[in-house]
Amino acid sequence: MSGKMRTSLLTILALAVIGLLAVLLIPRGQAPSGGPDGKGEIRAQKTERVLAQNADLTSSAFPAGFPTEAGASASSYKYIPANSTEQQFTVQWGSKKSMGENAKIFSDYFTAAGFNVVNKATPPDQVFYYATRDNDVLSVLVQRTSGTSQVSATYLLR
Repeated sequence: MSGKMRTSLLTILALAVIGLLAVLLIPRGQAPSGGPDGKGEIRAQKTERVLAQNADLTSSAFPAGFPTEAGASASSYKYIPANSTEQQFTVQWGSKKSMGENAKIFSDYFTAAGFNVVNKATPPDQVFYYATRDNDVLSVLVQRTSGTSQVSATYLLR
């Protein structure tokens, strides 16, 4: 057997082994779910996905400059609806700032970041903002609790 034929056969054999390993090792029906910051490309799947995430990781998917509170105890998750590539990120934390201080921080952020506040509600002990920019949606709820505030922010990335 000539050297060229041997090299060709080994190359074909190596490609076949790589293909077989790919078929065996990649679970069926799964697709990439985006990079660690949640901004990578994703593919629609038949089922919804809810992923508990580190609050810092979830916060990094929010628009640049989004105000979070350093050192606050936070929880977060990422949600991807069935048959969709939209991604929804939610982070919640207990704030040491008052409801009024938080309301001003978020109002100022929406203006500076170019968001259009479509809805603002201020029932007693709460302030809620629903804002859009391009096709994305950012909502923030600040609730007064005893001596502090509870903040919940959700970013819908389309």
